[in-house]
Amino acid sequence: MVSILQQLYDGELNPSEVQDGAQRPENSAAYAAYTRFLKKLDSALAAELEQMLQLQIDAQAAETRRAFVKGFKLGAQMMIEVLEHQPT
Repeated sequence: MVSILQQLYDGELNPSEVQDGAQRPENSAAYAAYTRFLKKLDSALAAELEQMLQLQIDAQAAETRRAFVKGFKLGAQMMIEVLEHQPT
C-alpha cells in the first residue's frame, strides 16, 4: 500500500478535486442557468460578467486553499498532542 505522503508527492492525490462526482448535478444546473442568462446580454455586459465571475472564482479558490491549509495544520497539531501525551 502506497502512503498518503507518497501519493501527494507523486501527484496522485489532489484534495481539491471532487472525487465522487456529487457536485455534478448542481454544477450542470448552474452552468445551464449561466448560459441562458449570458445569451440575454450584449457582448460588453457579457465580458464584464465573465470578468466579475472570474474574480469571484479566484477569491473562492484562495479561500478554499487557506481553509485546507488551516485544517491540515490543525489536524497535524492534534496528532502531535495525541502522540506527546501518550502514557508511558
